[in-house]
Amino acid sequence: MEAAVEVRGAVKSFGPVRAVDGVDLRVFRGEIYGLVGPSGAGKTTLIRLICGLLRRDAGEVRVLGHLIPEGKRHVEGRLGYMSQERALYRDLAVEENLLFFGQLNGMSREEIRARIADILEFMRLSPLSTHLAGT
Repeated sequence: MEAAVEVRGAVKSFGPVRAVDGVDLRVFRGEIYGLVGPSGAGKTTLIRLICGLLRRDAGEVRVLGHLIPEGKRHVEGRLGYMSQERALYRDLAVEENLLFFGQLNGMSREEIRARIADILEFMRLSPLSTHLAGT
């Protein structure tokens, strides 16, 4: 049986910090899989690699047989994702949270930027756009 999500030797670094270090993972169709670990363990980074929102430094990520992020257009709308807390990442800025979920839903960066500006203005959050959502 072909895996719905297959990650082999995935690596992602941000400067000197290696957020994902050689991760291997297989999730088959119909399975529900959870990532559990302490803050800073690389869970969000791995999810962003699987969703095609980040480019991996090494390794391979496939979703429904398509290499990601190169083939992410083939799987948009077919990948289910549920965040851990009220759909906000406390360690991302307000604007970064909106960008993440816009990308996850297949919007172009231009569409997202325009929509973010509207949302921040409507919610009177524009001055807080660069603040961490947790604060």
